[in-house]
Amino acid sequence: MGISKDDWRAMGLEIDHVVSENTKDNSISNLRLVSSAGNKKNSNNRFWNKVRLSKQTAQQLREEFKNWTGSKIEWYKMKGQELGVTARSIQNIILGVTYQEKI
Repeated sequence: MGISKDDWRAMGLEIDHVVSENTKDNSISNLRLVSSAGNKKNSNNRFWNKVRLSKQTAQQLREEFKNWTGSKIEWYKMKGQELGVTARSIQNIILGVTYQEKI
């Protein structure tokens, strides 16, 4: 397009995959330069949780996990489906990445 990567980044632009939303389809017809806001507006956010769990729920999950004897991954998946979030969100709660408790 005649503009270097450094130039479009300096202007605050990002690459947006318009047609297929497939980030592996890098054909010129599927790419455009847009602002960050424009890129987010075009995104359907299908990978983001729509549910925000409470700190109380996070504490209950940690307590329940202490007694779990099966596969950790299966528990994360099961609780994620039950609560409408991803298994990774449940794992992050258990590992203390999110909903950290004050010591």
